[in-house]
Amino acid sequence: MTPEELLTQIGKHWGWEVGDKVRQEINAIIAANDVDIQQLQSAISTIQGLLDADPGTPEFDVGQNIVTQLSDHLTRITNLENDVTTLKGNETQVGSVAYAVKQERDRAQAAEAGLQSGVDANTAAINTLNGDENTDGSVAKAVKTAVDSEAAARSSADANLQSQIDNLSGGGSGSIASVQSELDATQTGAGLNDDGTYTAKSDANYIANATSLKDADEKLDAAIKQVDTDAQAAAATAEANAKTYADSTFVTKDAIANISAATLASIFRKALDCGFNGATKDDVLNGTGDCTTASGNGGDGDAGSI
Repeated sequence: MTPEELLTQIGKHWGWEVGDKVRQEINAIIAANDVDIQQLQSAISTIQGLLDADPGTPEFDVGQNIVTQLSDHLTRITNLENDVTTLKGNETQVGSVAYAVKQERDRAQAAEAGLQSGVDANTAAINTLNGDENTDGSVAKAVKTAVDSEAAARSSADANLQSQIDNLSGGGSGSIASVQSELDATQTGAGLNDDGTYTAKSDANYIANATSLKDADEKLDAAIKQVDTDAQAAAATAEANAKTYADSTFVTKDAIANISAATLASIFRKALDCGFNGATKDDVLNGTGDCTTASGNGGDGDAGSI
C-alpha cells in the first residue's frame, strides 16, 4: 500500500482533518534536508496519538501498521545514522572513513618507505658502480685491476721472452752462435760445404758421381757388396783349384810322413837352385820345365823314390 493509499484510509476512517495532520507530519519529514531522529520520533508519537484517540475505529489496525512501518524506518534510519557517525569518526574509530584512510595511508607510507629504501640501495649501488678507480666495487676499479694484472702478466712474459732472446743471441750453450758453431763443425766433419751442400770427390773410385752423403753411402755399400761377392767367388774358385792341384800334384799325407830328412833337404836344395837360376814358380814347385834337370826326378816327384 502506497502512502497515498494509507492516507486515504486514514482520512476515510478518522476524518480528513486527522489525515491532513498525518500528511503534514509526513511531508515535514520528507521535506527536511537532514532527517532528525528526534523529529521523526515526535512525528511518529503524534500519529500514534491520533490513532490512539479512537482505538475502536474499524481501520485502527491499518493505521497502527503505518506506525509500525514508520517505527521500522526509524530503526533503519537510526542504524544508518549510527553507521554514518562511524564513517565520520576519527582515525581511531574502527570502520570510519578516516580509520580506513589512515590504514591505507600507513600501508602506502610503509610501501613507499620500502620502495625508497630500494631506491636508495640501488642509488648507492649505481654510485658505487660509477665510482672512480679507488672505489671498491666500481666498474672503473675492476677495469683498472684487470688492466694492471694483464699489464703485469705481459711485462713478465716480455721479460722472459727477452731473456730467451738474449740467451739465443749470446754465445752460451744452446745459443744461436753455439748451435751455428756446432753445425759448422758437423758440416766440416761430414765433409759438407759451408752451406750444407755436398760436393762429390771427382777422383774417387766408387762415389765420384754421388749427389749426397746418403747417396755416397749407398754407392759404397753397393761397391763393397760387389767386392765381397767377387772375393767370395774368387775364394771359391781358388779353393777348388787348390783342391784340384793338391789332388793331382802333391803326395799323400802318408807319403809325406815317410819322406826322410835327407830326401826333404835334397828336394829343398834343388828347388832353391832352380829358383835362383830364374825358373818360374810353377817349374820350381812342380819340377817341370827349366827345373826338370835341377830336380832330378821331377822336383817334388822325388818323393816317390823315398
